[in-house]
Amino acid sequence: MTSLIICLFARYPIPAWTSLSQTSWWMWIGGCLGTLYVWSTIFATPQIGAALTLGLTIAGQMVAALFLDNYGAIGLTKYPASPERIAGVVMVILGVSLVAYAKR
Repeated sequence: MTSLIICLFARYPIPAWTSLSQTSWWMWIGGCLGTLYVWSTIFATPQIGAALTLGLTIAGQMVAALFLDNYGAIGLTKYPASPERIAGVVMVILGVSLVAYAKR
């Protein structure tokens, strides 16, 4: 809602229906997932803490990025999921696990 208000005050032009209909499906999903992420962090942070919320966010993004890079999804350049890259993501997940364990 806030984004809509900002767009109205900034007087951004309303996009034409033809440009909206030509938008890729994953762009629409990205907007929905972004909204879900914001709401999730709003509710999760008081329950699990800021460090764990941020750590889980980064770990999830790292896992998703590894898959996107490996398959060249959504038009990205392919970067294979090498053992070093996988190890880096595993280390991030282990770090988040330590933060979660320390919270107990």
